[in-house]
Amino acid sequence: MTMAARSAAWPCRYRSGRPECVGYLRNPRDELTGCGALASSMDQLERAVVQLWEAKRLAQWEDIAHGRLALLLLDNAAETSLRRTAETNLLFADMYDNMAYLLRDVVPGDEEGQKLKLEFEAAALSRHQKRQIERHFDSLVDHVFEMDSFALSTEFADCLKILHRYRNAAYHRDTVHADVLGPAVRIQFFLCCHLLKNERQMVAEISKAPASILEVFGVRPPEPFLGGAFNTATLASHVADRMLDELHLDHRGIVAALSIHLLARLAALDRDLAAIEEAMPLGVTRRTTLRLVQQAPREREDFEAGPSADFWTRPLPITEEVIEAWTVAAQNLRDIPVAHRGLREFAQIEEPLATIEEPVARFIEDIDREEQRRIDEARGK
Repeated sequence: MTMAARSAAWPCRYRSGRPECVGYLRNPRDELTGCGALASSMDQLERAVVQLWEAKRLAQWEDIAHGRLALLLLDNAAETSLRRTAETNLLFADMYDNMAYLLRDVVPGDEEGQKLKLEFEAAALSRHQKRQIERHFDSLVDHVFEMDSFALSTEFADCLKILHRYRNAAYHRDTVHADVLGPAVRIQFFLCCHLLKNERQMVAEISKAPASILEVFGVRPPEPFLGGAFNTATLASHVADRMLDELHLDHRGIVAALSIHLLARLAALDRDLAAIEEAMPLGVTRRTTLRLVQQAPREREDFEAGPSADFWTRPLPITEEVIEAWTVAAQNLRDIPVAHRGLREFAQIEEPLATIEEPVARFIEDIDREEQRRIDEARGK
């Protein structure tokens, strides 16, 4: 038997505390990871279910400390599920790349050969594309949602990207917005269940399910095959459906919380801009304040250089009209009937809002510092 033939039919025994089940994987090295890219194993499903179950348990504390951990767990569960779905497509992309390479010397006059070559090249992925999918969450999401066989809508993709940014803030900077953490966790749990239900892998394992999976169903587990075995793909769908049934996602409550959060931040922005205007010479308008805030240098020593030549004429991304439009959109947010659609609308306001909040906060900090200096001078310090 050739090396290729041996690799194509390499028996791999999934390692776990349960009786071993033999599957057939694409490559011998897959035994080192416990599961091949094309195969869905019961171990894999158990890890996913336990992760979702623990995130649900943490969220029930309804506090910041446990909610932050739930968000981190759910984001990892989402990324892992996306990678499992992407792996099958990536393997096919490699296959098409190899087939295009075999046709590299096809003569220009061979119309059929040229047509096949173009088709294979279109289905292949470049090294740069594969590197982007491997390294960047947004690229992974885009790749999966562009797959013809993947059923979820792009609304889900947008929400996954938004929540991943929230996860990054919570993980890298320990920053969370307490009033929207709960809604974010509930939406992320909803998304993870749908990702689990829609995972796309070519091979499923049939074996007995561990107690940690069957626990999800309580006293009414799904009907097994003969011998008490389950198909992992079917069982994953049942698990997702059961968790979604128990979620009772309060769509109205979630979009109301997102709306209240945005309106509170917009009100705080208005107060801070008013405080900056009060600290400026008489006659400074809100329009001028926004222009100053958005064009001011980040470093204090750079203020000595003075304003740029186009200070009064440069188009700015955030104006009084933009902020007024944000306020109206934030008020209308509570009328959106579906939570993940509300999250997408929320992000369209929240992301640019954060870009103006940062320089405004620096101005307020400088004003407070100057006020404290004057107080200290008056006290003779």
